[in-house]
Amino acid sequence: MLETTRWLCYILEISNLLSMGYFTEKSESLEEVTRKWQRYQMETRQQTGPNVFLTSCLSRQVLELIASQWTTLVFYCLEDGTMRFGELLKKIDGISRKVLAQTLRDLERNGVVERTVHPVVPPVVEYSLTPLGRTLIEPVNSLRTWAYGHLGEVAQARNAYNQSDHTPIQDEVASIVQRR
Repeated sequence: MLETTRWLCYILEISNLLSMGYFTEKSESLEEVTRKWQRYQMETRQQTGPNVFLTSCLSRQVLELIASQWTTLVFYCLEDGTMRFGELLKKIDGISRKVLAQTLRDLERNGVVERTVHPVVPPVVEYSLTPLGRTLIEPVNSLRTWAYGHLGEVAQARNAYNQSDHTPIQDEVASIVQRR
């Protein structure tokens, strides 16, 4: 598993370097590309294993995918079985059609959700978790359990923070963050 993750990070870094113009010849052989990549690694002193702190590492991108609020809500919906797009849209309050479609597309692209189109008129499209997606049920449910178990403490902390004195810069930063 670790070796596979290393190769995925390697491939992703190579594609990032290609897009930045690090490699000049499109006809460079795999050995030449590997040599340049190794030299780049030595120059930048990046680790060769998975590193969640590097934006170019697949582990970071997977973490960003599963840490999304919409992803976790889709998981909660699909853990009991297959659902149609409209059912997901009704169940997840506050999500737009566009965001739901993008979230489902990202999950399908990453192999954790399966999209099944039934050839009828009008088309029926259903979504379900793949075996890989099912491996995420327990960790995602742990987050929900923690959230439910600490609602009071989080509410108290928010109230205490809101009632405390803040410097003008803290208030400005807080307002910028809220607008995002």
